[in-house]
Amino acid sequence: MRMVDPQTFERTVRKYQRMLVGYLWRRLGYDEGLTLETFDDVICVLYRRWDDVDVGGNIAPWLFRVADNCIKANVRKNERYYSRHVPLDEARGALGRDFISADVYSEDSGLTEEELVEKVRDSLPEGMRDLFAYRFIEKKTIEEISELTGIPYSTLRYRLMKTEAAARRNIREMFGD
Repeated sequence: MRMVDPQTFERTVRKYQRMLVGYLWRRLGYDEGLTLETFDDVICVLYRRWDDVDVGGNIAPWLFRVADNCIKANVRKNERYYSRHVPLDEARGALGRDFISADVYSEDSGLTEEELVEKVRDSLPEGMRDLFAYRFIEKKTIEEISELTGIPYSTLRYRLMKTEAAARRNIREMFGD
C-alpha cells in the first residue's frame, strides 16, 4: 500500500475542485450544503482509493463517476431519512416536492380541498386508494404505513411511487394541467 503524499493529494484536489464543485452544484439543484457534503464524499473516496488512481494521468472521468455515485448515495440517504422520519409536509419542503396543491384547483372547480382530494383518491385503482389515504391524507410516514399494512418497506416505497404517479396522471386528466 502506497502512502498518500499530502502535497500531491492537495495539488490533485485543488486541480479538480472547481470543476467538481460546479458539476455537483448543478446536479444537486444548487443546494450548497448537499454540494459540499457530496464533494467531501468524493474526496474521501479519492483518498481511500489513492493506490488505484493514476494521479499523473487524467483522472477527471474517474472523479466524475465517483461524483455521480456519491450523488446517488446522498440522494438515497436523504430520501430514506425524510420518508421514514419526517412528516410529509416537512419532507415536501425539504425535498422540493409538492404533491397536491388542491387549493389551486378548488377555486376553479367550486369544490372544497377535501372534496378534491377525495375525488383524486376515488379515481385511483382499488389497491392504491388506502395507500394514497395513509400517505397523502393522513400524512403517515412510509415506516408507519409499513407497520399498519404489513407490506415490506421496499415494496411499499415502490407501490407508493406508482400510486403517486397514478394520482398525478389523474389530476392532469381531471384539470387539464
